Parts: sequence; C-alpha cells; structure tokens
Amino acid sequence: MELRDAVDTALVQTPQFGGLLAALLDGLAKGYSVVEILWNTRATPWTPARYAWRDPRWFVLDPIDGETVRLRDSAGPRDGQPLPPGKFILHRPRLKMGVAIRG
Repeated sequence: MELRDAVDTALVQTPQFGGLLAALLDGLAKGYSVVEILWNTRATPWTPARYAWRDPRWFVLDPIDGETVRLRDSAGPRDGQPLPPGKFILHRPRLKMGVAIRG
C-alpha cells in the first residue's frame, strides 16, 4: 500500500502523466511509441521532470529478431544500440500479429 501511494503521488498524479499517456498512444498508429524520461536528479528519490516523445526515426528494429527496438547511433546506424535502462518508456500495442519490422 505504501509503495502504491508513493507511485501514485510521485508519478500518476503529476501534470506530466497525461502527456506521457498521450505520447504513448502514438504507438497505436505506428506499431510502437517511445518516450524519453528526463529525470529530476536534484532530490532523492529521482522523479521524472518531464517526458519527451521521441520520433521513431531515432530508433531501429533489431535486424535479427525484427522485434527489439534499438536506439540509432552514428557508430551503428543499421543495428543501433540497446535502449539504456531507466531512460525510455516503450509502448508496443499488440493490434496486429506478426513481426513488427514488417509493419
């Protein structure tokens, strides 16, 4: 109960949370949506200062499994890099079956 209340207060009840949900809904049209968490590190525990929707062109699907969303970078623009933990929220709605790379 204590953890639920802390999450509700620190995340769900903030003004930014509605924008986060709206940005993640972009995944319904594109197959996935990625939002970057911009953390407020001035206090402990860290809390999201804001959420920033990121254009799908920032990302690439793993060429081997066709499913894993990876961050594009100049060193490997075709393969990308794994998403850093705690940095992005990924929404992948399962509206259609099959390999995401074909969508």
